[in-house]
Amino acid sequence: MIKKYKSTKCIGNLFGRGRKRKTTATTDRLIQRKLKCDRRKSTRSVAAELETELGILIIQSTVQRRAHEIGLYGRVARKKPYVNKINRVKRLKCAKEMLEKPLGFWETVVWSDQSKFNLFGSDGKVMAWRTPKEEFEPKCTIPTIKHGGGSVMVWGCFTKIGMG
Repeated sequence: MIKKYKSTKCIGNLFGRGRKRKTTATTDRLIQRKLKCDRRKSTRSVAAELETELGILIIQSTVQRRAHEIGLYGRVARKKPYVNKINRVKRLKCAKEMLEKPLGFWETVVWSDQSKFNLFGSDGKVMAWRTPKEEFEPKCTIPTIKHGGGSVMVWGCFTKIGMG
């Protein structure tokens, strides 16, 4: 430390030491723009786009570091149920109709376990680049449709009258 201070008049790390950045300020802004435009874009796809567009070979961790520099972190996108106005009215109407059913009606209902079958897609996780404050922003969430929009839910609800 004493030798370093005598030669440089500073004990801190000197600017310009270490490996030089592979990306320029312009490339950094391009990476940031790509991630902000499409929050679900992977680092692999951004690196591939930069290679085809600019001819610069950048690895995925470099793209990830540039995202972290501006406060974007890869997180699981929040799922937010999508219910449009028409469906809200229908749900309320159905609930009110069920309230008017006599108690004897519910004695004729047989309930069993439920099973869900996806017709397409999966229930897997989807990642999104976001800051901690953008957790529930529409660009960082996945609007969901009841039962995934492409699945069948079997409840096994039968009335005794319909069974025999």
